[in-house]
Amino acid sequence: MNNKNLNVFFINNIKIYYTEKNRTIIDDLENLNFKIPHFCYHSKLSIAGNCRMCLIELKNSPKPLISCAMTLTNKMEIFSHSPLVKKARENILEFLLLNHPLDCPICDQGGECDLQDQALMYGTSKTRFFNFKRTIKNKNLGPIVKTVMTRCIHCTKCIRFANEIANVLDLGVLGRGYSSEIGTYIEKIFNSELSGNIIDICPVGALTNKPYAFVERNWELEQIKTIDFSDSFGNTVLASIKNNSTITKIQPMFCDLNHETFWISDKTRFNFESIFSKERLIKCQLNKIKINNWALLFKEILFIQYFQYHLLFQEFLKQKLNIIIGETLSIELLNILLLLEKKYSFISVYSLEKSNNEKDFETFFFINNLTQNLKLNSSTLILLIGINSRYENSILNIRLQQRYNKGNFKIFVINSLINLLIPYTSINSNSLIFKEILEGNHFLCQELIKAKNPLILYNHSLFLKKTDLNFFFNFLQKFKFNVLNLNYLNSSLVETNINYLATIKKFTLFNFKKTYGFFFFNVLFTNSLLNKFIELLLLKSKINIKNKFKFLLNFNHFEFFQSNKSFLKFYNINIVIDICGSSFYETKENYLTTENIIKTSSKIINQNNLKTYWKIIRQLYNLYSKHFLSFKIEFNQFQKNKFLNFLKLNYFPVANLNNFNLYYKKSFNNLIFSKLNKKIQYVKNYKLLMWLDDFFLGGKDFYSKKSKTLIECSKLSRLKNTNFNYIS
Repeated sequence: MNNKNLNVFFINNIKIYYTEKNRTIIDDLENLNFKIPHFCYHSKLSIAGNCRMCLIELKNSPKPLISCAMTLTNKMEIFSHSPLVKKARENILEFLLLNHPLDCPICDQGGECDLQDQALMYGTSKTRFFNFKRTIKNKNLGPIVKTVMTRCIHCTKCIRFANEIANVLDLGVLGRGYSSEIGTYIEKIFNSELSGNIIDICPVGALTNKPYAFVERNWELEQIKTIDFSDSFGNTVLASIKNNSTITKIQPMFCDLNHETFWISDKTRFNFESIFSKERLIKCQLNKIKINNWALLFKEILFIQYFQYHLLFQEFLKQKLNIIIGETLSIELLNILLLLEKKYSFISVYSLEKSNNEKDFETFFFINNLTQNLKLNSSTLILLIGINSRYENSILNIRLQQRYNKGNFKIFVINSLINLLIPYTSINSNSLIFKEILEGNHFLCQELIKAKNPLILYNHSLFLKKTDLNFFFNFLQKFKFNVLNLNYLNSSLVETNINYLATIKKFTLFNFKKTYGFFFFNVLFTNSLLNKFIELLLLKSKINIKNKFKFLLNFNHFEFFQSNKSFLKFYNINIVIDICGSSFYETKENYLTTENIIKTSSKIINQNNLKTYWKIIRQLYNLYSKHFLSFKIEFNQFQKNKFLNFLKLNYFPVANLNNFNLYYKKSFNNLIFSKLNKKIQYVKNYKLLMWLDDFFLGGKDFYSKKSKTLIECSKLSRLKNTNFNYIS
């Protein structure tokens, strides 16, 4: 490139070329590793320019300039460490420290406080002011954020975040001059699923982590990079651990400058609390009797299954061992469970929800990359079908909000009435709306045709009903969309893995009658399907249970007997074995995100007495091979459809998937609707219901339901959203 065509500026007499225009001075200098101190500037928020700490000197200018509010111009000569700049920084810090309390030894921000560091680097050791320091009453912002407002320096980062990112207009500046302070205009909590981010962006100790106040210091912590499992994107986060045994906080990766990964939700921040819950199992149990020896435990499991299997075999009863999968299962564990199902005729793998793999979603999956490759910024319309993006995926909702703020973007929703914090047009919540659109009798037809690069996003809630959804695919084919415009949003990492690896059948009453035992993997027993079975038994339905000798292996972090006595009573389960395995933060495993990226979790803390579920099942697999009849499994080119889950990963599960080639690509030459091109004669009438109404405890996140902080947040959120007032 010819340097004559490039713009140039000088920083401390160093000549630098640049191409991008309309960028602020501080943005360019930070990218060039020139350190400019600042408090109010944030690359993902609007410019405030009120801290005045980022002053620089412009040649031939009588006064210093604010680098966060000024843009670079050609042949500009600036100085970042001149005597004028140094003196200005000393004066600014002197003003900021005028009313700041002298409580650094007891401040939770100590060791990572920007004001503390910059006062040491750029400040002076003397002050010219002698006056009483003012005090401000602390605000109650909820169970997550602790406030010490006397420390506030009025950088307004929290206000701008609340207005621009969280879209909750609760925070603002009250008063004028010496009496100004930051708070809520009326006494209320900061009710947002992203409220914890103001802790990270606060440059001083005014906003800190309330649940973990006075717990740790920054220099005592070790930070380890891992992934977020609370949604299907698996964003990278940093976990801070103390003494290699306790997680104290989760925060976003600030080195990643993408909008959609810079912030994290409160569920991501505090769901780790469940693994330190008093309810968590640390030893395996057999009918509430603790077992410390793994060999003895495997012997008991094998004895129970061997006895039951041969007893049924002699009576010619075709009953099976049902493996029911729940949440937060890795690729390795899912693969070996599918392998067990193929190898042994008496084992079946089920899910509590209908799998979507039978609709050929693999084609949608590889291009399911909404936040990066689908050019959301160039789109003018998005249609959300059965999705509450605010609760199902907060990061996606932020992305949609920022696209809407740029203008020329319409959001249409086919769902129950929801609050996305973004203006949108609600079309209908009835399935008959698809028929109207197909017939050309709806205004959305013209909107879709006229829109530039329209996007359609839908999720699993469409498939919870037992109905034929060919009309839905014909609806999409009607407008002949490019396949890149069609996206399927998974609600969790395990849902992504299931929909990609194999077609896993839904557990039904028929399967329940034909079973002699259960394996539950991270199953939530508050699931509506399991409760429905209990209700049918209570109502004396026609379910005839002949086999009284049922056993249950509960692969879970919490004791089965705590709240499931009705489950045992009505399912005639005599033996319950609680197997405590390693949690998400205690093992290194692989997960598939909804963006077709395989990400690896990190082993953050170590529990010597716990094993990963994958290793436990692997050991049972070895025992089965010695005592049970099995099919011979051969992997060859003529059995690709039978073992598609292994071919997709091009790997046989032995240890882990970290050092192997993980992608098995598929041709997309054929149209995705070729198998579903059928005419519709009848459309079932049903409503798309809002399946997720509680962000903090709802959804498919297995761990958040045992988090003390998230339970408190859920209580306050429900009090706000109810039509009744409770007297406590």
